[in-house]
Amino acid sequence: MHKNSYYYVLGRDFEKVARHDTNYDAALYRIINKVGEWYEGQKEFRAAIWCYNLNLKSAKDTNIQFPTRSRKESLISQLCYIGLANKRMDNFVVAARYYEDAIVECSTANSSAFSAPEVKNDLMKMISGNAKKLQEEAKQWFGSTGRITSWELVSLDDNDNTHKKCQTCGADAAPKKCSACHLVSYCNVKCQSSHWKSGHKQVCLGKLRGK
Repeated sequence: MHKNSYYYVLGRDFEKVARHDTNYDAALYRIINKVGEWYEGQKEFRAAIWCYNLNLKSAKDTNIQFPTRSRKESLISQLCYIGLANKRMDNFVVAARYYEDAIVECSTANSSAFSAPEVKNDLMKMISGNAKKLQEEAKQWFGSTGRITSWELVSLDDNDNTHKKCQTCGADAAPKKCSACHLVSYCNVKCQSSHWKSGHKQVCLGKLRGK
C-alpha cells in the first residue's frame, strides 16, 4: 500500500493512537483529526473540513470523553481548523465566521474549562493571529480598494440563514447589518455593539475598507 494513501494514513494512525489511548472515543477523535490534516496536506480542503466537522460534533457531544484535553479546547481547535481550511480555499467570509465563533467560545469560557490556566491565553493569541492573517490575505485578494461585494455570500450554504439572524440574541430576520462588512445582522445598535466587542472586531472584513 502506498505510504501517501488515505488507507495507509488511517491504519498507521489508528495503530499508533490505539497503543496509547484506551478511550475509544478519544482515539477515534485523534485519528479523524490526523486524516483531516493529511487531506489538508494533499490540498483536499473540503475533505479536511468534513473530518473537522465530525470532530466538532464530537466536541459538542457531552457523552464523549476527552481525557487528554478539555472539551472546550477541542471545540475551539476544530473551529480554528475549519476556519483555516476555508481560508486556504479563499473562502474568507466563511473562515471569518469560524474564527469569530472560536474567539467567542474562548473569551466567554471560564479558565476552569481549560486543561491549564495559561491555555486560554495561548488559544486567544493563536486565534487573534490567525484572524489578522485572514484579514491581510483577504485584502491582497480583494485588491487595493478592499471592496467586499455580495458575491462572497455565494460561498455560504444556501440553506444556512446564520448571516440573517441577529449575531447576539439569535432573533430571525434581524434588520440591521454591520456597517463595515454588511455580512452579519443585528436587531439593534445594542446587539451590534455587544457582538463587536465579543469578537467581530477582530475578524470583520469591513476593516479592509478602513472602517
